[in-house]
Amino acid sequence: MDVPLADWMIGLATDPRRRADFERDPDAALASSGLGRAARLALRQGDAGGIRAALRARRAGALTVVGTGFGHAHLTPQTVQAVSGADRVVFRALGPVLAGWVRGLNPGAESLDGLFESGRPLAACCEALAGRLLELVRQGAAVCAVFPGHPAFLDYPACDAVRRVREAGFTAVILPAISPEDLLYAEAGLDPGRAGCSTFEATDFLVHRRRFDPTSALVLLQAGAAGTLGRPGVGAEAGLAELGRVLGAHYEPHHEVLVLETAPDLATPPAVRRFPLAELSGTRLSPLAVLLVPPLPPRPPDPGMMRRLGLALGAGKEAAP
Repeated sequence: MDVPLADWMIGLATDPRRRADFERDPDAALASSGLGRAARLALRQGDAGGIRAALRARRAGALTVVGTGFGHAHLTPQTVQAVSGADRVVFRALGPVLAGWVRGLNPGAESLDGLFESGRPLAACCEALAGRLLELVRQGAAVCAVFPGHPAFLDYPACDAVRRVREAGFTAVILPAISPEDLLYAEAGLDPGRAGCSTFEATDFLVHRRRFDPTSALVLLQAGAAGTLGRPGVGAEAGLAELGRVLGAHYEPHHEVLVLETAPDLATPPAVRRFPLAELSGTRLSPLAVLLVPPLPPRPPDPGMMRRLGLALGAGKEAAP
């Protein structure tokens, strides 16, 4: 049985080794791809119509989940290709500008915002969304689901849908997108590879007393909803005060922190604010705000470990990677 073209293209987009092999010798890669003759010929000739026909000819459905990042500037070529080449496209929580962009690429795109009615339990919303996606996949469609931000970052409906589709025996992948951490690292000029980083959801960080190293960066997701248990605005002030108290045991009051807040419509670039930790409890944050606490100065290296590794003290501080 021929390999479905959509599966092959997803593998090419997500597997660096396969992509490198294709770029080095496209003919050899296509010859060993397992694709049918019509699909191989369409790819060799750059025949857009033939490629679309081959994509629609596939029998087994599949799901590709993509994220928009936080505006048009964050859309990747992979995302554009996934949206434009899908049989069926669905999206949620994008705002009018990005929803219009999705429909421009794939006019039949369907909004699932109606499944997320105010006051409806999140579990029921996830169940309804996953059920709709699974229904489309079972019809044999190559489905692309578009979510804001990075769909693997606290987007429970997106991750639950992927799990459900895989459990049903179909292919489901998430393509990487710009995340809140990416934006904050760039804004702060912080390389997490040097000092490390710990990331937690803010309420989880508090109620489970998560351990972290203050000499590494600390990222707290949904900081504006700390202590609210998913009820925005309910107890947020107490949650931020408690967050300030816990962090104050590890950092000085003047230690500068950064907060990233995204616009509801995703069309306006995210805003980053800087202020001393002491001001956190009195600061008004949106529920999805992300807090970055930069690291304290590093601890001195362990001389015994340096000796066992054969390293000289002070070595490698300025070495190029």
